[in-house]
Amino acid sequence: MPRADRMKRWDYTELVKVLKFLNNNFNKWFENHMEACTAASKNTNIDRDASSIYSKVHTLIKDMENSIEADRSPTCNILRESKKISKLVRKICIKTRERTERTQIKESQEKKINRKSGGDFKVNIETNQVTTVGETSTNQMNQMGSFQMPIVIEEVKTLCNERIQGIETKRKEDIEKISQIQSEMIETLMDANNKINNKCEELKQYQ
Repeated sequence: MPRADRMKRWDYTELVKVLKFLNNNFNKWFENHMEACTAASKNTNIDRDASSIYSKVHTLIKDMENSIEADRSPTCNILRESKKISKLVRKICIKTRERTERTQIKESQEKKINRKSGGDFKVNIETNQVTTVGETSTNQMNQMGSFQMPIVIEEVKTLCNERIQGIETKRKEDIEKISQIQSEMIETLMDANNKINNKCEELKQYQ
């Protein structure tokens, strides 16, 4: 699409269509911004290419993120003037923050599990065979009889892992609940700030 596409002023209808699409297809946006913008261009039937859409949405999101962090009103006029567009952009910001936090928690848990299981393997140098602590070869069983100790260890590990999994599941649920409360609180505060700013603008008329 010609360069003029990026210079053309965005109107309200275009932005609402794009932001609604990205909210409804947030997984695609989170995983790949440009692919999501390409899909938005095709599905919303607006005269914008993926680069133009990404540039505009990225600017709005950054402004909204900065306003949330600094607890102030956005600097972009369209975010101050349109509650609908402001709400749609804010939803993307909140969804992104929540998904990022969940991803980081999941990665942290996986690293802990990998560290815990890191010592469970041993190599038999003579046979070049890799076995876990709870496993043993047929020759070892014949030489050592019933060889109960590794089985007991595995039972203890299984029991502890089940308890750990239960705690991690409960923790994940608590984090999701807290994140939801946070989202609702931020949205409420932003709505309140917008109302206050609108009233301040009204007061300026009486100067």
